[in-house]
Amino acid sequence: MAYAVIGKIRMAYSQLINYAEQLNASMVDLQIASGLTYTNIKNMMLDFNDLAKTVGKSTLEVANAANDWLRAGYSIEEANTLIRDSLKLSVLGMMDASEATTSLISVMKGWKLSSG
Repeated sequence: MAYAVIGKIRMAYSQLINYAEQLNASMVDLQIASGLTYTNIKNMMLDFNDLAKTVGKSTLEVANAANDWLRAGYSIEEANTLIRDSLKLSVLGMMDASEATTSLISVMKGWKLSSG
């Protein structure tokens, strides 16, 4: 029984390390896409964490949505609004946040819609 508990602790620790590495990679991607400093990105991630808690998604999903919007050519201000839209669509449409973001980008680019 002790081995099973130790095994579960190891698995949880491994998952935690993996998630931290994914968050770090996402922060680097955001820094490249936005041109912001590490400090700015760190503050954005704190905001993303608050948003994630509000909508029931992970901070990583929010950060990846932000990265997708920035790489699609939207400004940081536009992306902040569009991230919320992506997350709302993912919750209401019962889909992954990445899929919702990709769908919204396609629609907006296809119909030449602005974020405002």
